[in-house]
Amino acid sequence: MDIDLDGELWQVAGKRFAEYAVRRRESGGEAPRRILADFVIGAHAVSRTKGLVSFNSADYRNTFPELRVIRDSSQFD
Repeated sequence: MDIDLDGELWQVAGKRFAEYAVRRRESGGEAPRRILADFVIGAHAVSRTKGLVSFNSADYRNTFPELRVIRDSSQFD
C-alpha cells in the first residue's frame, strides 16, 4: 500500500487547491466548496497511479487535466 505523502505531493495539492479557489471566486462563486483532501487524492493519483476512479470525475478533470479519470473501474483492464 502506497501511503507516502511526501512534501512534493502536498505542494502540488496546495497549488491546485489555490488555483481552484481563484477560479471559483473569479467566476462569481462563493468560497471554495471542495476540501483539500480532494486535491491530495488528485495529486497522489497523478504522481503514483495509472488513473483515478471517481463519481466526481468532472472536478478532477478540471483540476488535474493530465490525470486519467474514469467512472468505471473496468476501464483499467
